Amino acid sequence: MSTLTWLRAMTRSETASTPRERASTDSGELELIAGLEPGTAGADADTVAAAVAFARNSRRDAQSRLAWARYAHHAAEQLFGQLHPVALQAGRVYQSVLAEHGHTLDAVTVARARLHVAEQAGDQVLALTSRCSYATALHRHGHCEQALRQARLCLQTWWASPHGFGHPATVLLSAAAIHAGCGRGSAAVNVLVDDAAHLRLLDPPSRRMAARWLALVATTHHGRCALPTLETASGRDDRLQQQFWLSVLETPHHHTRSTATKRLGGAIS
Repeated sequence: MSTLTWLRAMTRSETASTPRERASTDSGELELIAGLEPGTAGADADTVAAAVAFARNSRRDAQSRLAWARYAHHAAEQLFGQLHPVALQAGRVYQSVLAEHGHTLDAVTVARARLHVAEQAGDQVLALTSRCSYATALHRHGHCEQALRQARLCLQTWWASPHGFGHPATVLLSAAAIHAGCGRGSAAVNVLVDDAAHLRLLDPPSRRMAARWLALVATTHHGRCALPTLETASGRDDRLQQQFWLSVLETPHHHTRSTATKRLGGAIS
């Protein structure tokens, strides 16, 4: 999965579900699942692929997306096993759709199961990315102290690799988003600035999407966050937040902790 695709999924998951215009009914995935019920459809590779495509389409009916995402997750594991790329993709989509529609505890359960499978298999790379996913799921559910612990463990594991595991955007942006959501903007900046060299290959669309995600978390998460914040959350402006985070991500090598933190004050004042 590309960085941009991952960031789009993260952004969708943070956005509350709202009615959307339904897509046209002549697309390929609808043809393949027409007449089928997700609760009774048999495990079939083509149906799984169509179900994943349907679930990822945010213009579809919310309950139908959730049902087909659940089908794809279970059917893919039945067909291919839990570590197969198709099963992993279906699990990511299912977790994302759950979070997007407010089923955050179920999303935590799915993320925790995926982490357990990766650890049992001894797949260090998959375990690292799965732990990032688990941390963000905990954060969305409001278990922020646990999320911060998992984010720190992700960073420690990644630093110790040394960076042989790759996935710098997943590790660094996940940790930064958790800090930003809990009102720790300075800590989020430090995560990005201290390891800025590992984000230099982010392309412009990915940087813009990352800035949007960080701004979205920073401006929407506080209502259910139980942690005492170190910085005021009042008067936050999503547009200014996006501009600030984009400035950090676009020219990270020009930033230091002190200068970036000063600029953060202007974004949240």
